Amino acid sequence: MNETNKKKQWSSMVRHVKFLIFIAFLVTGIRAVDYLPPAGAQAKVDFKRDIEPIFAAHCYQCHGAKKASGQLRLDLKGSAMRAAFPVRL
Repeated sequence: MNETNKKKQWSSMVRHVKFLIFIAFLVTGIRAVDYLPPAGAQAKVDFKRDIEPIFAAHCYQCHGAKKASGQLRLDLKGSAMRAAFPVRL
């Protein structure tokens, strides 16, 4: 096989690989759209439902009703919100 044929064969193979990569990205992108929530359908975050279970599992031991390290209580929504968004004067 001469040098020109090798270059043509290599060029053809590269085109095929590029095409296959393009198809893979296209299919992956289409499948990813299936998993996106509809626009405007995002649920609002609820303290009791979304936040409190995380705090209960990881934070109440040191920042709950029995013990409030650093005077920080995360078992009360108001206290947790003040800690997250302190008022600055």
